Amino acid sequence: MKYMCNLCHYIANENEYEETNFYCPKCGIDKEHFVRYVEIEETNKKVFVSNENPSINRIIEKCINCGLCTKTCNNVTGLNLEKDVHECVNCGNCILMCPTGALCPKYDYRKVMNIINGKEKVVVAFIAPAVKASINECFDMEYDKNSYKKLIAALRDIGFNYVLDTSFGADVTTSLESKELIDRVKNNKNLPMFTSCCPAWVKYVKGKYPEFISNLSTVKSPNAIMGALVKSYFSQENHIPKEKIVTVGIVPCTAKKFESNRKELMNDGFKNVDYYLTTTEVSMMIKENKIDFKNIRLSEFDKLMGKASSSGVIFGSTGGVTESVLRAVSYLNGKSEDKNTCEVIRDTKDFKEVSVSIGSMKLKVLVVYGLKNAKEVLDKIKNKTVKYDFVEVMSCPMGCVGGAGNKLSNINKLDEVRDMRKDLLNLFDSEMIVRNCFQNKEMMKLFNGYLNKERIKNYLHTSFSKKSLTK
Repeated sequence: MKYMCNLCHYIANENEYEETNFYCPKCGIDKEHFVRYVEIEETNKKVFVSNENPSINRIIEKCINCGLCTKTCNNVTGLNLEKDVHECVNCGNCILMCPTGALCPKYDYRKVMNIINGKEKVVVAFIAPAVKASINECFDMEYDKNSYKKLIAALRDIGFNYVLDTSFGADVTTSLESKELIDRVKNNKNLPMFTSCCPAWVKYVKGKYPEFISNLSTVKSPNAIMGALVKSYFSQENHIPKEKIVTVGIVPCTAKKFESNRKELMNDGFKNVDYYLTTTEVSMMIKENKIDFKNIRLSEFDKLMGKASSSGVIFGSTGGVTESVLRAVSYLNGKSEDKNTCEVIRDTKDFKEVSVSIGSMKLKVLVVYGLKNAKEVLDKIKNKTVKYDFVEVMSCPMGCVGGAGNKLSNINKLDEVRDMRKDLLNLFDSEMIVRNCFQNKEMMKLFNGYLNKERIKNYLHTSFSKKSLTK
């Protein structure tokens, strides 16, 4: 085993690295800033990154051809991007393992900044749950449940007109997915039902397993729901013409940049979400605007579409969607949530299987992350060696808290960092009074008023065309 300095790229052998008080002999930095180094066995070990890729950028001058991106892609997604550029699902896991910064997200924050400075548009931001748990890292702060309130204040100071909570969209997703699941189980139709929140997973199914497209939940992702509702419901309530609104999702995910351009995620001729900015991008925007994030005031989300249940918050980590849906199914069946089931689901293992009885309903549920693991599940379902009712799939390790749009961490400490983000989301859940989406009064007001059957179908549901990975 060899190790490489993340600063100057000095290569140390294992014996040298393991020495007490080891420091880089070239630049003097301590061993904490060293990463595992993979020997180059072939001339080219890089994953292909197309110039057309909406999510990932390669800075070729920084690439040392170490092969870690290819190895990561194969280990996490099971794809081979050394040969086929079109295989990319935009998840960005290669970014997390790149030791030199040669791979990074595509940055769109200056485009958004130009729109804000133009003052012709009403710019509406909504913050994803996982961002609440990771924004502090970008400013070298301790994990704090109030950090996201500083982010809200910073976005207002930058010039965003409204700041909303994507967890509200997650509540809407949960309410519809739970009803969809009950309907599918009762009619034994298109089972198992797969989650459709993760755009990398959706792209993977469309490209690799099109026979399972009908198994995907038809409910839009929380971000797409937020965008659709902002340009319909929010627009109407605030008397803002939808053509004047620009929607910006603040996310931990690079694949959302791909999702933004899906034609199925348009309503009335407008994209649901105009731009997605990663956690890292937002921190860059804050720093370029010379905002003192550590000492900024706390601020709250705008009232309309700014209230969520704790079910909406836990969407940000593995098992969160499943737990939220099971809470909702229990509520609809007049039952309380099964705490033991929830504990199993919250485990950080890459495979979590549980059987649960809710009233007369018996459900077999699977939670899995990593597309390579998902492939194993899909093949078993295809061969009828396993049977499930509900399957949650997230592309990134441990779900959105492991997204490539978060601040890059020491490769050797990635699992530790993901755990801390997940723990913070669980803390939110434990302290919130409203734990079920159907107890979210603002969401119920929306369903009991503005949302009729036609609007639910048009704005909150989607379809998945049978196209290649490039679409």
